[in-house]
Amino acid sequence: MDTPGLIVTLRRRLQGDDAPRPTLGVVAAARAHRLAGVLYQAEVDAGRTPAPALERAWAGQLAGHLARQAWVADRWPQDLPLPMRFKGADLADHLYPNPGCRAARDLDLLVPRAHWPRAVAALGAHARAPRASAAASSAI
Repeated sequence: MDTPGLIVTLRRRLQGDDAPRPTLGVVAAARAHRLAGVLYQAEVDAGRTPAPALERAWAGQLAGHLARQAWVADRWPQDLPLPMRFKGADLADHLYPNPGCRAARDLDLLVPRAHWPRAVAALGAHARAPRASAAASSAI
């Protein structure tokens, strides 16, 4: 695993410089640090065919993002206002070039306090109450 090489590669890509193709060590570091999707996109943007491991990571991250969105949409009561997606899902959709660039394992939603019980019932055991640090903001 070549974390310093990953840093140099990503820095050069962000600065618009041409960087050599990522070595296996750089790819391993990108996967370990949850940056494989970002490195995949950097390779695509440079007009190169990314390493298969990068493509698999990117595709898995994109599929997971879309699957989480669909899972909530399929279970969300039609008469409740739509939840606000925030943190990772919002970043994936608005900051990154595409959602496959960002590794995530969950979907954070803001739900109005009055609708929380129905939202929890609809999402079942997968719904969790906000952490204590977020409790004050959960009353939106």
